[in-house]
Amino acid sequence: MAVMRNDSGWYSTILEKTFDSEQAARHYELRELQSRTRRTPEQEEAENLKPEVIRALYDNEMVSHARKEAFISCEQDVFAFHEMHPEYIDSDANSAQMCHYFTSRGIESPSLEQLESAYESLRDAGLIGLNRAEVAKQQKQKVRQRVEKIVKRRASEPTLEEMEAMPLNELAARARNGA
Repeated sequence: MAVMRNDSGWYSTILEKTFDSEQAARHYELRELQSRTRRTPEQEEAENLKPEVIRALYDNEMVSHARKEAFISCEQDVFAFHEMHPEYIDSDANSAQMCHYFTSRGIESPSLEQLESAYESLRDAGLIGLNRAEVAKQQKQKVRQRVEKIVKRRASEPTLEEMEAMPLNELAARARNGA
């Protein structure tokens, strides 16, 4: 509200009129502003809502918000799952199996751990299709890692000549520790 003093009284910039007092100018400006901002039926209805209805609307909105957050998190977990399991074929049949697994357990937005569990269970039961070339590649990688581990362990083991030259207490300690 903009009321200013001038030579003839108090001037309202909103009404573009002069009044005898500042109080009158402010009063009529306020009435004018209230008449310009008529409330819609929706606003009036919202003002008349009972507290329990407001609470129910708020709770529904919070549940909806939580579901949206869970969905976003689930999307990120699905991307991570695909990154971790290149052998998994993202097909309609596999997706249907995964969805059935989750819905039968009442899971709406699975976490990464739940995706892993479903995958392992369905894979072990032979219910999902896998990229055979990728599975073979992963198996070769596991064998290669095992061989490297064995070679490394053998390289750290003393030879027969070194064991014969070793003090008896050190030899006994190695035997107890499995080294």
